[in-house]
Amino acid sequence: MLQKIFLRGILRKASLIIANSAYTASDLYRVFPFTRGKVAPIHLGYEPGMMPVAEEHVLGLLSISKPYWLAVGTIEPRKNLTRLLHVYQVFREERSDKVPLVIVGERGWKADAFFQALEKHPYKADIVLTGYVSQDQLNTLYSHAIALVYPSEYEGFGLPVLEAFACGCPVICSRVSSLPEVGGEVAWYVDPFDEANISDQMDRMFLLSEQERVRLKQACLSRATLFGWDRHARDFVRNLGLMARGQSGVISSNVL
Repeated sequence: MLQKIFLRGILRKASLIIANSAYTASDLYRVFPFTRGKVAPIHLGYEPGMMPVAEEHVLGLLSISKPYWLAVGTIEPRKNLTRLLHVYQVFREERSDKVPLVIVGERGWKADAFFQALEKHPYKADIVLTGYVSQDQLNTLYSHAIALVYPSEYEGFGLPVLEAFACGCPVICSRVSSLPEVGGEVAWYVDPFDEANISDQMDRMFLLSEQERVRLKQACLSRATLFGWDRHARDFVRNLGLMARGQSGVISSNVL
């Protein structure tokens, strides 16, 4: 509510607005046309400690067996996790492999539909809800997952995709909003509203050969090197310099 009241005035006063993706910048232009010309899209980075982990003891502590699918994010409607539960059921019904689904994230708003679907799920015993985990635990979960499955309906950036790449974890994600900016040509894309499409990509990922999987993991690690807080800082300073040369007066910035 406070954002609705104050955001327009803040954006009008700002000399420079940092958006975390080109898609977020386009949303700003659409909702607040007067921001055009003073928005700089600068991608986020990932924490330096995000990296592949060979050790697996965390999996035992969390009662997780390999192989497993991984989903990361607050349990709320736009993360599309209720649909993922349906897709997971199809995946399990089509094969004899016992492959758990691990969901990392705390309960968010309007999560009742998800928990109702979970309660009735025929493979509920194989769905692990970890809640919040530490970065070290998250690194391990990314490092050993078949893939991060991220069928989100909307993202301003999509940090879990980048975190997964930094740990060498393949990604299946939506082809919507900002996610292709992060996933590039490395992520495997789906229509978040098409369960058959999501299921098909999960099947393809599951059946990759070891050689194909190694190549994909290397591509993920390579993609992650294109993002970082040092690059974010350099782009931020560069845009401040461009703005300062283009106008006089006090520089103010608002990070969205």
